[in-house]
Amino acid sequence: MPAHDEPHLHLLCAVGTSPAVVTETLFALAVRPEGRAPAIVDGLTLITTSIGRDRVLKGVSDALRAMANDYPQAAHRFPHALPDDAILVPRLHDNAELTDVATPAESSAMGAALLLTVRRLTTPGAVPLHASVAGGRKTMGSYLGQAMSLFGRPCDTMSHVLATPSVETCREFYFPPANPTTLTTFSGHPFDASAERINLYDIPFVRVRLAIGELPDTTDLPHLFAAAQSALDPHVIIDLAARTVSVGPAPLDLSPHPGTLFLLLLLARRLNFSPERAHFTDATHPVGLLKSALYEHFFERNAEHLKTSFDDPYGNILDRNLSELRTRLRRKLAASLHHLLVPRSARTHGYQLAIAPEHIELRGLDTSPATRDATWRDLLNQLAPNL
Repeated sequence: MPAHDEPHLHLLCAVGTSPAVVTETLFALAVRPEGRAPAIVDGLTLITTSIGRDRVLKGVSDALRAMANDYPQAAHRFPHALPDDAILVPRLHDNAELTDVATPAESSAMGAALLLTVRRLTTPGAVPLHASVAGGRKTMGSYLGQAMSLFGRPCDTMSHVLATPSVETCREFYFPPANPTTLTTFSGHPFDASAERINLYDIPFVRVRLAIGELPDTTDLPHLFAAAQSALDPHVIIDLAARTVSVGPAPLDLSPHPGTLFLLLLLARRLNFSPERAHFTDATHPVGLLKSALYEHFFERNAEHLKTSFDDPYGNILDRNLSELRTRLRRKLAASLHHLLVPRSARTHGYQLAIAPEHIELRGLDTSPATRDATWRDLLNQLAPNL
């Protein structure tokens, strides 16, 4: 294949104390690919510990030069030395470099580094990413796999490099040399390194990036995963006691008038009824009464201020609030949630959200001093007698 037709990629490796996984993966991608086109590895990033870095620096650079000398026809496809910025060692909160991944704090730091690196290397327009999970502790491979699932694009790939027991028990082996070379395993068994085969196993993974949309820019892993889970499995919590409405890990910040409208629509969906336009402005209808109660309770405002925001016989002000609510929700929610939680045109679809009622949880009805009042229960019972 002509060099200009060969695919380009960036190689990301999780590396432990056996740095040969780096050169073995490069060999399988760029020198002697099995059942695939050879690739040009434009970039190289290795995430490891400080101990792993010392082993990488000691062996990989020399092995890259040796591989280029042994296979000059493939030497244009991989770096002949480690780039200055190739090795990334995560740090703990006290700025100390990781020496291992054996504690919860170390695992969290390594996981954050892997996720942030994958996110950075998969920005739109970046060269395709190939991630290797062959090195390091199982925790590192697990985090790298999750990162690829969260941020991987259709062009990005992931693999595990497979070698024989002889190779796995010989620290001097970095790649199969071009000429016969005798090496020895830990147990003293000699073998011809040039006869070894390096197999790259492609790991399929589910790419959820398009489904969940943009995730929060955070190193807080529980928050990040909760946001992703929320986008895949939406769950809304209306907490009357805490005066919050949450979609995912954090409460939504909504201004009083659009916020009151959103709460009304959520409660309407939860209670499985469809309010009509006239209900919002009818002070004697349960919807109108509930509107005032929500406005006063959640936003601590006098319900009299609502009149100028909803009480319009032609519905123009209500439509403006609906439009503002749509705009705010599109900014704050993952794209995958828009069709469920952004109100559609009221004139064609009515005042209803698409989210399933069972995905809306109502909390605090009996624990909040304000909502313990029988008025709240009466209002909700008028709308949904079986609540």
